[in-house]
Amino acid sequence: MPLELAKETMVWREEAGRQASQILLEGDVIVPDSKPDLQELLRCEGSVKIRDKRVSDDRIGFSGELELLVLYAGKNGEQPLYTMKSSLPMEDFIHMDGLEPDMEITLDANLEHLDCEIINDRKLRKKPVVISTNLEIPALMDQYSDRVMSRLIGEYTVMKFFGEDMRMKKKYQK
Repeated sequence: MPLELAKETMVWREEAGRQASQILLEGDVIVPDSKPDLQELLRCEGSVKIRDKRVSDDRIGFSGELELLVLYAGKNGEQPLYTMKSSLPMEDFIHMDGLEPDMEITLDANLEHLDCEIINDRKLRKKPVVISTNLEIPALMDQYSDRVMSRLIGEYTVMKFFGEDMRMKKKYQK
């Protein structure tokens, strides 16, 4: 009776790690000429959009933008309320031991806090804080206050980094 050798490729998927990063951004929004001057700032909201993720040895680079939406009361305008949209570019990296360029990753960035203030009739200043993390909720609770954790858990989406465990792969490749 002939004997056949069957070979199968196995892929070991394991979470490579978790890490957090905080970015402080600052920028100004100029009221477009087609809109009336600012009288009162009523609402300022933002959302973070990650556009590009790059994995290299021991780090994840990412870039994107903060999209901002402003609701304000205008001076001498035809309508009582006006909106403006703006964006602020961002770029950062997260250091994580064991990452290699061929690893598959998932990255999430969230707006932690956003201050908007009127500088003058035609200009707003925005000061957002963005958190990108790969820490589990219990680890975040050790680092942040209950108040901050309430915001993180209530307003953010958790996404995970996945990939092969490169240390195990190197160890058993020999």
